[in-house]
Amino acid sequence: ILEVSSISMNGVSLQICNKLLEESQLNYEKGEYDKVLENLNRILTFFDQMNKESSQDLLEQKLQTYSLMCKTLSNLGDYNKTKDFIIKLVEETKGTELEEKGKIISLILDGRINAIKGEFNEGISKSMEALALCGDDPERITEKARAYLILGSCHSSKGDVLVAEENLKKSINLFKKTDESIQLSTAINTMGTLFYRLGEQTKAFDFFKEALEIRRGTGNNDLISKSLNNLGACSYTKGDIEEALNYYTESYEKCKKVGNQNNISVILYNIGEVYAEKGEFEKAIDYVNKSLALNISLGNPINIYVNYGTLGLIYRWKREYDRSIEMLEKGMKILEPINNKLPKGELQRDLVLTFSDARNYEQAGKVLKELAIAAEEITHIKLKAFHEYAKGYYLKATKKNKEALEAFRKCRKMVKKLKMIDYYIFSGLKIAETLTEIYQTTKEERCLEESEFLLEEIIEAAKKNNKRVVLIEALILKGKIKLIQEKMASAREIFDLVQRKATQFGFNKATNEIKKVEIPHITHSSQEYSDDHHQTRREMTELMTAEDVHRAMLENVFNLSIPWASKESILFTCVKDIGLIRATLFDWKEKNMISEDEFDFLDKLMKGKEN
Repeated sequence: ILEVSSISMNGVSLQICNKLLEESQLNYEKGEYDKVLENLNRILTFFDQMNKESSQDLLEQKLQTYSLMCKTLSNLGDYNKTKDFIIKLVEETKGTELEEKGKIISLILDGRINAIKGEFNEGISKSMEALALCGDDPERITEKARAYLILGSCHSSKGDVLVAEENLKKSINLFKKTDESIQLSTAINTMGTLFYRLGEQTKAFDFFKEALEIRRGTGNNDLISKSLNNLGACSYTKGDIEEALNYYTESYEKCKKVGNQNNISVILYNIGEVYAEKGEFEKAIDYVNKSLALNISLGNPINIYVNYGTLGLIYRWKREYDRSIEMLEKGMKILEPINNKLPKGELQRDLVLTFSDARNYEQAGKVLKELAIAAEEITHIKLKAFHEYAKGYYLKATKKNKEALEAFRKCRKMVKKLKMIDYYIFSGLKIAETLTEIYQTTKEERCLEESEFLLEEIIEAAKKNNKRVVLIEALILKGKIKLIQEKMASAREIFDLVQRKATQFGFNKATNEIKKVEIPHITHSSQEYSDDHHQTRREMTELMTAEDVHRAMLENVFNLSIPWASKESILFTCVKDIGLIRATLFDWKEKNMISEDEFDFLDKLMKGKEN
């Protein structure tokens, strides 16, 4: 009688647990994690009261319960408790018919935590093991899709673009064969993250939008918040910082309803980044410090290192170099237990930049050597690009501009292969800056000419990709070049444009940069232009100078280390401008603004160089 009554009680308990589990799944899809935990804890109480003999149904229910508990706890950033339940899951299924399934699920859950914590090699290893256990079993499509998702995420974070894209495509295609809309949105969102890292913001934005639409359909505020945050990141990268702030604010409001501390820390950090870009450094530091405090309490080393890295950058912008170095070195210490040279390389790059700005060239050189060794030890192009960029910056700071130019060119070539549009444009800007400095010491016209041409390319790329920050910086450099050329009116016009753009975009930092540039006062008195003929001669001299510059450029264009498309553009521009110069001379002759002798002399001079 006792045995029968025990079985009967187990049956009733299983029915109650099934209902609670169904409710928990719905709560999970909506992001109501507090309700999920409440129901799952009730189920665990029932498990404790049941007969110790485990049936197949009971084991299956335990597997689902522990799995959902792990996903919920990891979403909330409680990785220690997640690990406890993964161990429990393995122990409960060991020696049963569900042992292999339990092993697969535990590997996927463990790999997911590795991916979140930045332990990418471990995440890859566990996902590969899970896929091997799944084999071709059609019953394990969901598990395979999850394993491919973790693989794609880890490879994306490591910068293995093609491998990441291949795995994410597999994950998305498999999830489309299931009813796992939440997981499908996660795979699509991760694909967006991959393109975001590549600098392909339009593609990234489209994937993030697609994920958001799926997530809005589920009502999951946690995931909706993540998608809004990602759209904010895209807007920020494109330079739409006010739009970014709107996305981040909406994301923060959604996230507060869920109470996901991990996501709140990310959003606070992102809001801090926006204020840093606006030049409101104290607000920026406040938000990033709030994010840092949360990440320390959560024990998330990757996010902690990112916080320290950004604080280091902000303090460098403030020219508080000691504070900047302190933050960057704290970030380095956090990364010591993690076997990943890429994030460490980012901080080493920033340390080289900061030491160089602080004119501590001995320390800058020392860190640069460490970065060079790391770049040689692994075949990661991104790390090598960091090294070349840091090397260029250090050499430029120590007035070795020609060597710096070579390093920046190498960096630009590497990031072009990686399709890192942001770095490609920014390294181009550094090349233009270096060429301008070389001109100031050597007076080689071709340096200034290439710099101006490169700036036009950067400005167009910045406009096309809506990168407002780079646009502002390129315009500032263009204005400085006009000052070097003593074209004061053009310089003033450019800086006025920058001032308007900076105000429009809310870039206080850019406005501060303009204030550092000394622009001589430009007057237009009647006496200066009283002699029309004298003014024509002055303009004629400027035209012939332009003629010589363009011809010198034509003679040297094939030796420039720039893409062929850029060379074609230079050739076209020079030839077109020479034609305009000659047309202007003919016009002056017709209006008797220059003498026949002057025209004949100039005409013969140009005909002699025609070919």
